[in-house]
Amino acid sequence: MEPVNLEELQKQVELGRQAEEFLKYISERPYFCTMLEALKLGHFKMLGELAPDKMEEFKNIRTRMILLDEIVEVVRSDVFIGQHAYQCIYSNKTHTEGIL
Repeated sequence: MEPVNLEELQKQVELGRQAEEFLKYISERPYFCTMLEALKLGHFKMLGELAPDKMEEFKNIRTRMILLDEIVEVVRSDVFIGQHAYQCIYSNKTHTEGIL
C-alpha cells in the first residue's frame, strides 16, 4: 500500500477540527438539535396518519427520519477521521492508506 499523502491528512485534520467546533456549537446552542428532533417528530406523526396501503410513502418518510439522525453521525465520523489523521501526522510510525 502507498503511504497516505500528508496534504490529505492535513485536510482530514482540518475537517475534523471544524466538525469538533460544530459539535461544540450545537451543544452550547440547542436550536439545531431541537430542530432535528422537531422534524423527526413531525415525520413520526405523518407515519401515524398514513393509511395501511401507503407503503411507498411510509418508506420515504422513514428514510427521511433516518437521514436526520445521520447528519450528526457524519459530523462525529469526521471528528474521528480528523483525530486519526492527526495521530498519523504526529506519530513516528509509518502509516499506510486507510484507517483499518
